[in-house]
Amino acid sequence: MKILKTLLLFLLFFTSVQLVYSAQCTDNIPSTAGDLNSYIADCQNKLNSLKNEKQTLQAAILTLDSKIRLTLAQITLTTKEISQLEKDIATLSVVVSDLNTQLDKLSSVYVSRVVESYKRRDPNPLVLFASSDSLTNYLSKKKYLSIIKARDRLILGEMTSAKQDYDAQKEAKIIKQKQIKDLKDKLVIQQQDLSSQQKSKKDLLIITANSETKYQSLLSQAKAELEAINAIVAGKGQEQFIKEINKGDAIASIIQGSSCNSSGTHLHLTISDKSIVQNPFNYLKTIDYLNYSGGDSFSPSGSWDWPIDGPISFNQGYGETWAVRNTWAGNVYRFHNGIDISGSSPTVRALQSGGLYRGSYTGSNGCALKYVRIDHKDTDIDSFYLHINYN
Repeated sequence: MKILKTLLLFLLFFTSVQLVYSAQCTDNIPSTAGDLNSYIADCQNKLNSLKNEKQTLQAAILTLDSKIRLTLAQITLTTKEISQLEKDIATLSVVVSDLNTQLDKLSSVYVSRVVESYKRRDPNPLVLFASSDSLTNYLSKKKYLSIIKARDRLILGEMTSAKQDYDAQKEAKIIKQKQIKDLKDKLVIQQQDLSSQQKSKKDLLIITANSETKYQSLLSQAKAELEAINAIVAGKGQEQFIKEINKGDAIASIIQGSSCNSSGTHLHLTISDKSIVQNPFNYLKTIDYLNYSGGDSFSPSGSWDWPIDGPISFNQGYGETWAVRNTWAGNVYRFHNGIDISGSSPTVRALQSGGLYRGSYTGSNGCALKYVRIDHKDTDIDSFYLHINYN
């Protein structure tokens, strides 16, 4: 009996473990809205727990898989919400049409009653009494007029109620139409995120050849580049003043290909005001661009010309970027202090007039990252241009 109890307890425990496991962020995405919300929460919790794990290739792949599953679940939920809204709108369209027909009929009846009431407008009681051949006839006429008034009030009340219902249902339809538009816009972004996440995983496996050693090397390079960029902006680079330059002067050229911990051609542009990094889009003006960033907003709102010729290839934005949120780069940094761009020409030009400095910083991996800095004239603003060759 004791053995049987032990076996039953074991089976009960095993079953509970299996049930908990089945609710986790696995490939089995549920189909109902309630289960989808729970599944999305499970995926988010799993992502939070993975942040605390050791940075290995396996952990990076697990993180990307969880993000892909999370996005797939969000797409499924958004699609269901759109479908339900479409059904609601179809129902509301019928209701609004019926109410409109009812309102038209009531309005027609009411107009007829108004015309009739106008013709039979309340006579003077003395005139009404004089036109009656008896008291009974007088009371009958008065009762008839009271009934007509009551019916008019009833029709008016029904018409007012129908108008209120019509307005309410029409407003509900408009709100749902706005909701469905917002959801469709959201769905497009989610689908773009999914595509980019899947590409990020594929690229990571290609770059590392599924090798932990190669991944650790990639991670080390990314950390070294981050260290160098932060140190340069903090004023720790080895610099030399070159000369005073004017806005638009050629000051450098973008390195083509890999350069000091960077595997691709790009200019890293950082702007600081009193040593505090700023969003470059606050200073740069509108320009044609190609967005390769995975979803970062390209939103220039300033008046400065760009440091490179357009159209701009936009690789990563400022702040908590898409790459930070959705790729293995989030294992290295949580905030991007500039923008990564390239253009139709490698020539880099000064954003504003000021003092030109050439510098470099040698980080933990021994690679010297070259840059130029412009101390903007008559302001506390500095602009930094990284991954360049000196002119």
